[in-house]
Amino acid sequence: LMGYKILVADDNKMNLAIILTILRTSNNGYHLFSAQDGRQALYAAKIHKPDLIILNRSMPKLSGLETLKALKKSDKTKDIPVIIETSFDSFSDLSEALNSGAVDYIKIPPDPHELLARVNSALKIHTKLRTLQEQKLLVEKKIEELANLEMATNENSNAIVVLNHEGNFKWANKGFTTVTGYTPKDIKYNFENNFFKFRPDIKEMIENLSPHQKKKEYITDILTSPGSKKKWVQGTLHVVLQADKPVKYVIIETDITRLKEIDEKLRLKNQEMIELNRNLEKVNLLLKKQQAEIIKQKEAIEKEKQNTENLLLNILPYHVATQLKDSGYAKPRNYKMVTVMFTDFQGFTKACEKLSPDQIVAALHTFFAIYDDIILEHYIEKIKTIGDSYMCAGGIPLRNRSNPFDVILAALRIQDFMKKVPFSKQYHLLPFWNLRVGIHTGPVTAGVVGKIKFAYDIWGDTVNIAKRIESACEVGMVNISGATYEHIKEFFDCRYRGKIEIKNRGKIDMYFVLGIKDEYTDDPNKIIPNEKFRTYLNQL
Repeated sequence: LMGYKILVADDNKMNLAIILTILRTSNNGYHLFSAQDGRQALYAAKIHKPDLIILNRSMPKLSGLETLKALKKSDKTKDIPVIIETSFDSFSDLSEALNSGAVDYIKIPPDPHELLARVNSALKIHTKLRTLQEQKLLVEKKIEELANLEMATNENSNAIVVLNHEGNFKWANKGFTTVTGYTPKDIKYNFENNFFKFRPDIKEMIENLSPHQKKKEYITDILTSPGSKKKWVQGTLHVVLQADKPVKYVIIETDITRLKEIDEKLRLKNQEMIELNRNLEKVNLLLKKQQAEIIKQKEAIEKEKQNTENLLLNILPYHVATQLKDSGYAKPRNYKMVTVMFTDFQGFTKACEKLSPDQIVAALHTFFAIYDDIILEHYIEKIKTIGDSYMCAGGIPLRNRSNPFDVILAALRIQDFMKKVPFSKQYHLLPFWNLRVGIHTGPVTAGVVGKIKFAYDIWGDTVNIAKRIESACEVGMVNISGATYEHIKEFFDCRYRGKIEIKNRGKIDMYFVLGIKDEYTDDPNKIIPNEKFRTYLNQL
């Protein structure tokens, strides 16, 4: 699979970077191209002619499904295999993608081994199909060359037959008897002068002609006079039209039996290719049947991933796990702009006096699992939990300039969820804990320290200030520093709290984030950005 060209199209910068990194570090020598929307993907596919395309089904300008359908409509790209990225939030979309021509899927964020396995499988099938197509062209070209050669050297032995529109025998040359072993009289007395009774294959061919088709070329085997062996002929059926209706048929056939005998090995190759095509159809049917088993297969695969490399990938960022695997040490990285968020429940210790340890752990797990889902949607890295405190950061391990926006959007959704807990049928049995959220933006150092129980962590004054910002917050609010405010002030409504004293840092400016400005949201709760806001974030 060395040297293949692969195009990856994904508007999600993190997914795009991860997939390209996995493919680039696979030692398969792939030539990689990327696109960030459907239109770019179509253009890149026609320019670079990749051997495989990986498409995110949800992209701006032109969705993954629309891009897939456009690729399959173009003669230049219809044979390129396509793998669809999916988050499994819409099984019908996945089914539509497979029915529209996708050869496989990959769940995002991708597992490296699964991604490489599916890429290799798609490339192997594509390579085999392309090889078969090339063999078919060679077979057809060889047959054509040999047939033309035979026709050129034995022109006088061609069989020529003229029929009326009902198939009655009108005239035949001497070559007809040479080729078929029958005379015109034989046709008259043995088949009631009806050529269609002698050659039902010709009748079927005529019935399948389009209304205005005037010519049909074919190669077929025929039964000759009793006692003679089967022959192969190459023929041309000409239709004589009058007022758009057939009035006469002229059939010209050449005996190519010797050529077929000489070319028997090529015929067998062609038959083998047909059988392989049938097998490919069976493979496609199997792929459709596997749709219902995808989840079970995924669970089975996950259970088998017990080696050290997979464990590292589950608990550490990809580049950190890779460094640990290769060298046993991951070098810390410095980041100039990272947004750190702390959450904490007010009066947690006192609130837990009436709960058993199992109830406390179950409640924290439920809340923090919701937080995990929210931050993943906003490209935020979870750092750790400390008791009832939850810590995460945007802008790591992949640097981006949108991290102040990402973290604040996640914080607003988390506070909104906590406020709805007492009124939710799903969570009404959970304790109601008031939440504080603190956010600060600045430089940090990130990495892994120690020799056992590796944990990805961040350090620096930014972390300490973020924790103090959270301590100075009021319950139910999102409290941010002046540094963070300067990044987001044009897009969020904020209330200035003044300069507030924090431990060991003196007084700093603080703001409560009240919600997204009306210009940038259609949500009455002011926590979900509109298309204008999302477009701005994608351009950062």
